Amino acid sequence: DGEEGYPGQLTVQVTYTLHDTNQLQIDYAAQTDKPTVVNLTDHTTWNLMGAPAPSADPANRPPHSLCLDHIVQLFADRYTPVDDTAIPLGELAPVEGTPFDFRNPTAIGARIHEPHEQLLRGQGYDHNWCLNKSQPGALDLAAVVRIPGNCAPVLRIYTTEPGVQLYTGNFLDGGVGKGGHAMPRRSGFCLETQHFPDAIHHEGDGDWPSVVLRPQQKFTS
Repeated sequence: DGEEGYPGQLTVQVTYTLHDTNQLQIDYAAQTDKPTVVNLTDHTTWNLMGAPAPSADPANRPPHSLCLDHIVQLFADRYTPVDDTAIPLGELAPVEGTPFDFRNPTAIGARIHEPHEQLLRGQGYDHNWCLNKSQPGALDLAAVVRIPGNCAPVLRIYTTEPGVQLYTGNFLDGGVGKGGHAMPRRSGFCLETQHFPDAIHHEGDGDWPSVVLRPQQKFTS
């Protein structure tokens, strides 16, 4: 109670299930004894190119490849523009006609260097997309990611959440990642299913699903 200023004793359970069909399922559950803010997500960093081949010389391991060739499709007509501190401005802006339109499959790197104000603020993509939900809480397809090649793997993200954050590794700095290989800038991406960031300051706005969890309620995702 009171950790980081949040009221209530929050109990959280996260269950990871790996299915035989190459599906990773993440189930979240949370309960509280006082009204509090809950917005849980997963920060897995993906690169479908895989790790570089092992090197006999650990000191000369090649760095990971970049994620800019990954082809992304997001099922969202709107996104939440941010200010200079990455806090949403309160607008749900249309993606049409902007570098944020991934409704058709598009490479991450196709427009990431355009002089768009939002790309400059995020130093790339680090924004929340407002998913086109069939109904609130439905398990819907949020994103599809693939890499060029006939036999390349495909990543499909399903979620009950109303939003997804695409982050393109803008602040990776060469630290050591999987297999001891360096992770340079934009060597991975994240797709973080979530409620919209800063939704607590838009409580009561029908376009912003609530992030308030109350006693006797159970958060599930």
